[in-house]
Amino acid sequence: MKTLFTFCILGFVSIDVFSNENLAIWPIQNSDPGKGIIYQPGDYIGEKYNYGNLIIAAPQNSSIISPESGTIITKSYGYLFSLSFSSTFTTNYSDSEDDKEFRIKLAEKHNEQNKEFVDFQFINYRLGIKTDNGDVIYIRGIINPEKYITGQRIEKGDLIGKIGYSYYKIPQPSIIISRSIDSKAADPMGMFGLQTTFVKYKSEQIHSDDKLSPDKLTADFSIFKESLEEGHPGLYDYISKDSLDFIFTYTQKILSETKTVGEFYDLLSRIVLSIHDCHTNISNPFDGKQCKLTSHPPVLLGVQSNDLLVIRAMPEYLSLVGKRVRNVDNVPAKNIIPKIRKTINSRTDGFIQSEIDLVMFNFFWIYYDSYVHKNFGDTLKIDFYDGRSQDFIYSYNSLRDYVPKYRRNTSPGKGSVEMRFINDTLPLIDINSFHLTETDMLNIVTFIKKISDNNYNNLIIDLRNNGGGNSNNLFSYLATKPYQINSTSKVNKTDTYDFFKYTDNYFGVSGLFIDYTEKKDDGYYSPVSESKYIIPNDSVNYNGNLYVLVNSFSKSASANFAGLVKKNNRGLIIGRETGGAYYQLNAVKFANLILPNSKIKVRIPLVKVINDLDKVPGIPWGRGVIPDIKISLTIDEFTKEEDVFLEAAIKKIHDYSKTKSNDIGNKSKISEKLIFIIPAIIILIVILWIIKKYATQHSSKGKASF
Repeated sequence: MKTLFTFCILGFVSIDVFSNENLAIWPIQNSDPGKGIIYQPGDYIGEKYNYGNLIIAAPQNSSIISPESGTIITKSYGYLFSLSFSSTFTTNYSDSEDDKEFRIKLAEKHNEQNKEFVDFQFINYRLGIKTDNGDVIYIRGIINPEKYITGQRIEKGDLIGKIGYSYYKIPQPSIIISRSIDSKAADPMGMFGLQTTFVKYKSEQIHSDDKLSPDKLTADFSIFKESLEEGHPGLYDYISKDSLDFIFTYTQKILSETKTVGEFYDLLSRIVLSIHDCHTNISNPFDGKQCKLTSHPPVLLGVQSNDLLVIRAMPEYLSLVGKRVRNVDNVPAKNIIPKIRKTINSRTDGFIQSEIDLVMFNFFWIYYDSYVHKNFGDTLKIDFYDGRSQDFIYSYNSLRDYVPKYRRNTSPGKGSVEMRFINDTLPLIDINSFHLTETDMLNIVTFIKKISDNNYNNLIIDLRNNGGGNSNNLFSYLATKPYQINSTSKVNKTDTYDFFKYTDNYFGVSGLFIDYTEKKDDGYYSPVSESKYIIPNDSVNYNGNLYVLVNSFSKSASANFAGLVKKNNRGLIIGRETGGAYYQLNAVKFANLILPNSKIKVRIPLVKVINDLDKVPGIPWGRGVIPDIKISLTIDEFTKEEDVFLEAAIKKIHDYSKTKSNDIGNKSKISEKLIFIIPAIIILIVILWIIKKYATQHSSKGKASF
């Protein structure tokens, strides 16, 4: 009774208002709204509480139709182990394959490799539809699905498939419908015009200034430390075990006094940053962004190519923007720059420098103010190289008032993919994210086929600000020889992890990596067969000149793609060092750890993917993909409407092509000259041979006459 009462206080009945003309249609074809409901939100299925699912029963093989119009965003086969955990099968389903036979095959493969037995009857198809209203509807329990692809448009009333069995604890044929808004569970009933039973959970609010006792701090810290040690496969790749243990010990000591959640979060954040892994993330549980009023001088300083200069200023000091700085507070800039650089911990992999360069350019002034403890009313003295000196007072200036204005969004394109022709001879594929739908990939492949068929000599692929995803074998349409995506992968354990009990996505899960069978001293590795060579696509393949644009925000899959281009000598990398490491990354599967007292969330990667075991000249260990042609940071890149980076890249491509053509031309001229020189040399050799032979014969006759 106490638990139920607490839940009711923390929650409230969710009411979404739908007009009659906007109502969704019932997903069972030719059936009235509400008919067949066997479980609704708030019910218990066995001992498990059903939070946000609407479960509808109907005769097997009844037709299922789309409740709303929208776009297919996800589709997969899976098995529901509990109402909160399912297993998704990654095996591809062929359009020509029988649905039942395919589900039997999935069950057999799973049962061979895992402890938990699954019945193929309860393996089913799940479809996610992002509606025109922006919410997402998920339908599980489908068999014999229609052949949709992600990114495809679907209309209200379109056939989805037939009804099968949704969950092994529900004996009758059924589907499970759930709904989300902004990735949070939402009412699945109101959209059909039904009286809802959905109660929206309202979690306990955590504030940054909430205090935690030493006991609670120590308990959360122990879970944090032990979870990283047990689960993270690359914990000591970029920091030694001794160094990390020292940080752990030091942090443990200072938790002997009461601290706020915000202070504890800051301590854990520093540890996460020290690991140097861009896939290990920490997020705060605060009820809102904690804002603190800060003061700034009227000129802001940044570092460009080892020079300190004014990058932005209040309008009255606009004339100072771009001026080089000799001294700050009577200290030479050349002495300050390396000190501030050491204080910056980037959120990239390993020892990558490009993001630090970016921070030094845009935010040097923040780190300097913190380093020297500048506050409101303090003075900043600057000596410029032109001989001018001036004092500037710290005040509460709004950053929106500084000039030149920064553009809000510096991403080069719109959406995930954009394909266009920069001019008549230069096509470009702009990929802002590798979270691509099947429709996106189809469009990319169609574009590649077009430029290949029309013999375009050059192609630019723009991966700036691409944080990753899955490149979906894009390289196979560009490769000129068989290639490996990675060499091997590694995990710490093959069975369950003890810390999973503190996660919200792997609680009770075991046998996650049972196929990692090769045991070594540092963990378990995937079989060699998993790292097989991929053959270039034989129907669509572009073999012209390839140029890939990258910057410090090109991470994960986009860094891997650039690495494939580099490793296989397929093209030129242009821009700046990628934010993802070349040799390896920690990714694929992630455990979402939630610390019980502070509610701080930590995402821990469970798989280390090793891309290349061989040392590549020009790429030190722990660094990203180093560009063949570098583009320097300038203020114009962040302030001008035109794409300054792309313009610089096009110019460098033109210069490179011209140089390459000249080299070919020079070689051609040499070849032309050799056409005449070589025969002349041969004739000369023959003449000399004849002369020598004649002289030898004449000498022999002379000796015979004596």
